[in-house]
Parts: sequence; C-alpha cells; structure tokens
Amino acid sequence: MFACPEQDYYRLRVTERESVQDVLEKAGYPGEQALRLLQCAKVYWVPRGKGRRQLTEKMISRPIHAGDSICIPKCLQDHCQAKLDGITGEAQILIGGDEIFRAMFRAAVCARNYIYMAFWSLDPDLDIPIVDGSHTSLSGLIQEILIENPQLKIYVLWSQISKQFVDWGTPEKIRGLATKLFGHALLNKRGKVLIARRDPKSIPSSVPGEILNALFTLGTVHSKIMVVDGKVAFCGSANLHPWSRSPEYSHEVTAKVSGFGAQLLNNEFVGMWNRELKKKPNFSTGLSETSDVLPTMELAWRSLLKSCISIRHSEPELEEVGIKDAYYQLIRNARKEIYIENQYFRHRFVASKLREWIREDLKRKITILMTNTPEQIKNKKILSFVDQLTYAATIRSLNYLTEKVDKETVKPIKNVEILSPPTKRPNVHSKLMITDPETDDAALFLGSANLNPRGLDGLVDNEVNILIRDPTVANQTYQRLMSNHARMKVQPHDLNQYREIEKNIMFIIDLHYYLLEFLA
Repeated sequence: MFACPEQDYYRLRVTERESVQDVLEKAGYPGEQALRLLQCAKVYWVPRGKGRRQLTEKMISRPIHAGDSICIPKCLQDHCQAKLDGITGEAQILIGGDEIFRAMFRAAVCARNYIYMAFWSLDPDLDIPIVDGSHTSLSGLIQEILIENPQLKIYVLWSQISKQFVDWGTPEKIRGLATKLFGHALLNKRGKVLIARRDPKSIPSSVPGEILNALFTLGTVHSKIMVVDGKVAFCGSANLHPWSRSPEYSHEVTAKVSGFGAQLLNNEFVGMWNRELKKKPNFSTGLSETSDVLPTMELAWRSLLKSCISIRHSEPELEEVGIKDAYYQLIRNARKEIYIENQYFRHRFVASKLREWIREDLKRKITILMTNTPEQIKNKKILSFVDQLTYAATIRSLNYLTEKVDKETVKPIKNVEILSPPTKRPNVHSKLMITDPETDDAALFLGSANLNPRGLDGLVDNEVNILIRDPTVANQTYQRLMSNHARMKVQPHDLNQYREIEKNIMFIIDLHYYLLEFLA
C-alpha cells in the first residue's frame, strides 16, 4: 500500500528536508507531545513511491525529504489523547488562542453524536488552521464534519444582541450568520440554532426599560461553552471569534475538561437550552421554533464526591447566584495569596471582600491583572454617559484596594499589586482567580463571568464558571500565567489615569447601583 488511509488521516506533505520532530511540531505537536503521539498512535511516513512505514519514537530525529508525507490520525482514542495532553485528572488549562482553538478543533472533528455550543460571539468566517497546513473557516469546518458524519447534530445557543452591535443587531443578520454557519440544506435539520431571549428580572416592562433594552445589551448569553458527545467540554473566556484567536489582540484562558466535569457542563448547556425553548420565540419566524428538547445525562452522586470540578452559574431565570457566592467563599477560605485576572474590576462587593481579607493578615498578598483601558472606551477626553458609568464602577471598586498619596497620586494598599499590559492590546479577556497558588490548597476558578455586576449578580447575563479544586492543575496554571507576564510586558496599572476622570464624574459615583448592573 503506497498511501495512508485518507478518510481518517491528515496528510502532511513535506516541502523541504526536515526531521520528523520538525514536521510534527508544525502540525501542533511540539516537544514531548510528538514523542507521546508516536508512542500511542499509528503515524505513518510515506516516502515517494516507496510504500509506507509506521513511525516510532526512535525515529523522531529521522530526516524526511521534500516530496515525502507524514500521515497523522484525525481522532485519537481517549487514553491516547489524555497521554498526549499530559492530563492526569479531569482538567487541562489552555492559554492563548492557538492552544485553545487547536484543542477545540481536534475535539470537534472527533464528534460522533452531537456538539453543543453557547458563545457570546461566534464568527462563521473564523480562520482555522488544519493539521495538514491548510486553512478553513469555522462554517467550512462545521459543514465538513456534518457531511462526514451523518449521525452528528450541532446545537448553537445564540444570544439576542442589542442594536449597539450593528453587525448582529437584527433578526435578519442573525439568521444570515446561522445560515452561513451550517449551510442552507442543513439549517434546522442537523444544525440547530436557538436565539436566547434575555429578560433581566429587575428591568420592569416599561417604556424606559424598552428604550434601554433597545440601546444597550441589558441581558445576553455571555457564557463560552462547547461540549462534544458529553465526553469532552470547554469552558472559559474565549469566544469563537478572531478577537480571541490572536494573542496580540486578546489574552484568553479556557479549561478543557473530561469525564464527570464534561458531563456537568453537558447538563448545564441542556438546562440553558431547554429553558429557552419554553419562552416565546424572539422573532415571528424565529429559528427556535423547530429546535429539539435535549435530554440530560444521569450523574451518579458517587462521581460528584470523586470529582475535583464543580459548576457555578449566574442567570436571571435562576434563583441561585452561584458565581458570586463562589467568589465570596474562595476569598474567605484563602490563607496566603489570591491571584486574579479579569477583563474588568467593577464589582464593589467583591472588592470590599478582598479588602477585608487582606487587612486580616499583613502577610497576605493580592495580585490583580486587568486590562489597561476598557475596550469600549474610544476617547478618554470625550466620554459618553455609558463610558462615565464604566469608569465610575471601576473607580468605586478600586477605591477599596488603593489609597491616595496626595491630590494627584494613587497607589495600591500594602501587599496589593494591580497590573496591566502597557497598552490596550493585548486585552486581558481572561476571567479567573487562583487562591493560595503554589500550595497544596490551591484552587482555580475560571469561566465567562467578568468581575462586574452584570457577570456576578445574576440579574442580567447568563454566565458559566467552573471551580477546579486540583492543586496540581491550579499551580501549573499559575506558573504559566506568571511566565506569560513577560510576553504581555505587564507593568503596574496606571491608577492615576482615573484622577481627572473622577473629578468630572463624581456625581455619577453615587448613582443607584442597579444602573451599573446593566450598563457597566
């Protein structure tokens, strides 16, 4: 046989003389991963016209000549994928767009029964590099895997987007994106889209409420979840959008979980989907009208005891507000150190809890990495009303962890470090907290929820976070994030930038908190 099994393999054609390791690294298997791949999977070398040979780890340095090919299986068995990723437990933390999207892509092409997706932003034209060096779009990938597997179904929970996002703001736009994502023939058959309707509890059905809802995003599906066959799932900060793809544009952190953790995220999506089905469709010919009711997975209580992963959510329709409660509990139980990364720092009650915690013991430490300038701020000298609310919420929260040196200078209180990249890019889009890093008690909390009222208070947006009580995972993640500071050129956050702004918007600082819940 002179070729690889084409259907289940990617064929990497070599254009210049290089080693097996070099070829595998270009395909996304660097260093130790290349060796593990050769140990647990059948990888073939196809010299020109000379048959094929299975590669072993002893052949890792073997030169491959121009015109030869290396064939890598598209899907790996679960035990092989776990060995490849170096996973000993249920969770693997992915940092940066390339790492996140590569893992999502590999999981998607191996789907057999269904894929669930709930994202705030999903771009059908998202560029995805294939293992063989070619590229495709997100819509091209989805349509290809649907065609290859006649049993597969894909469910997308999409948010009703406000008119401030001109590209998404109409039903026609949303339907157009959905049709582009799945293709005309597959839409509403095996590719199903449900437009989620967000109705914040505390916005009354009134003319002012309707005006605000037309102008601003008063409630959205802000979660970022992907589940494949209930076996593998992703939860974190990254959207399926070019913003999240580029590490120069955005700093992202997402968790890949398997086993019981994946089943929990599976049921979380199912609950969100089925709750939306009970509502009146947003649009008279809405895409939700032909959607399926999804079944939950049975979870054994014994699995819950063994798992290091639990799910926390924040959603207007649910009484429980788990994400905020989890933040309070984790802060209260931390002993030595708290590390936070978040796009925003605008939740005054979380800030007050952090202040109480740091003042209880002078040896404690807090580090906060936040974005340099809120992404929606276009011009600091000409601030809109919403811009002013944004700064008001940030100023009020930071006041808990800072002190004034004089009229023009502000600094963090003792043992608090507030950091950011020097410019607006990369945008710190990650949303995570690590308590007691580099100890046996370390825990990691991450997901889609920003540290603002919209994300935590359960009145506006839908959010999903996961809590990972595995010190090995938490500590490895902390070490990688620390080393990532150099790439991002992290430096002390410019706290003095708020002084002049604060003088001009002092009257807004004392507005009722609910305005910040919806607009900040």
